[in-house]
Amino acid sequence: MIDPEYISAEQVLAEAPDVLIDTRLEEDYQSSHLNGAASNCVLEMAFAERLPEQAPDKDAFIVVYGSKDPSYEAPIASEKMKRLGYTNVRVLAGGISGWTANGHPTENGNEESLCLEVKDGKYAIDLKESRVEWTGRNLLNKHWGNIQLKSGSITLKGGIPVVGEFIIDMNTILCSDLSGDKTHDVLIDHLKSDDFFDVELYPECRVSILSAEKISRSGPGMPNLSLDLNIRLKDVRSMINTQAVAGVTPEGKLAAQAAFAFDRTMWDVIYGSAMSFMDPQNSSVIQECIS
Repeated sequence: MIDPEYISAEQVLAEAPDVLIDTRLEEDYQSSHLNGAASNCVLEMAFAERLPEQAPDKDAFIVVYGSKDPSYEAPIASEKMKRLGYTNVRVLAGGISGWTANGHPTENGNEESLCLEVKDGKYAIDLKESRVEWTGRNLLNKHWGNIQLKSGSITLKGGIPVVGEFIIDMNTILCSDLSGDKTHDVLIDHLKSDDFFDVELYPECRVSILSAEKISRSGPGMPNLSLDLNIRLKDVRSMINTQAVAGVTPEGKLAAQAAFAFDRTMWDVIYGSAMSFMDPQNSSVIQECIS
């Protein structure tokens, strides 16, 4: 990998780059991004195709950023751009997490904003109002869909979650982009098989909140909670960290939203994985990250 050139948040504010590019998932970008940044997920094959419109001048001062250090989205994007002839690309040190931790402004793609003002106690998840959306990618394209929550509850103390568990019904997985297509059921049956999630043996996925803390200097529409989650899938437990926007809607309902990517091989889902097979250039190889 070509060593990236890093730039601090203070330098970004002082030097005003010509182009800002958010290299994370589109869902993450919609949740919160640097003011004026363009969205271009480096995990997608179309990353290079979108660059001429977002950054037509290859000599312009460009800053790319990812989620946080040591995440590799931004360094990979920087390397790709340099190989394409861009001459002045730098990586924001600390990513958007470091940016917000220092109190710098962001914006989001949602008009509604939430503030963290909630009463302590135990809350049951509203299954009709709640949803889980997923996106999976391979080298050539991606699929997306939804999956239903079976049950869930969360206990708040001091305005933050202290206990929480959500049970996902793996039998309800659907693919929205193939809805009505004859290949929909083929894909779903494959995802349910022992190649992927082995739903017959493991019909549930359990997501538990291990710990949570408020994010300081958070503003409207910005992530205000940092969560450590334990995900039990196929009877394998692994922990991830993510950020969430949480608070109370104008109708008085407790609400939260989070988007994150995870490496499916951590739960022994290795079918077609580039990390587990010898030919990562093969178009049948599937990327590890699911969001």
